[in-house]
Amino acid sequence: MAKGDKKGALFAMKLKKQHEAELDKIQNVKMTLETQVIHLESAEQNRETISAMKQGTSTMKNIRNEVGIDKVDDIMDEIKEEMELAEEVNNAIAQPIDPLMEDEDDLLAELEGLETADLEAELLRPPAQTDELRLPSVPASKLPTPQLANNEEAEELRKLEAELAGL
Repeated sequence: MAKGDKKGALFAMKLKKQHEAELDKIQNVKMTLETQVIHLESAEQNRETISAMKQGTSTMKNIRNEVGIDKVDDIMDEIKEEMELAEEVNNAIAQPIDPLMEDEDDLLAELEGLETADLEAELLRPPAQTDELRLPSVPASKLPTPQLANNEEAEELRKLEAELAGL
């Protein structure tokens, strides 16, 4: 361009502004497309999440239908019955084989009766003749009174003795 060509400069400036405006349009369209892609990806993720949730719910329903509370109750009852049977078997196995062991309660009762009879006979027997009972002698003098540290303690002691005497 020539130095004094104003028309050429204006034309170049207009052309530059058109290109800038076109570039802005293209950038806006690109931004709109990018935003739409993000929204489409999010919608696809939501669709997959909902599908997974539906599948999970369906699986849980199938499991619940297969298991069911009635079936669980039946199984628990069977377990209880089996445990009771096992307890009966354990008790049967623990029974003594020795026939004298069955009479153990009777034998213990008989032994207790004999021990009671022996004790009664001993208590009813007259005491053996022995010398006089030997008891310790009683001191002739009065026991010493403890020395108290001060008059307050002595006064408290007298009050306590008086209360005890009043009971």
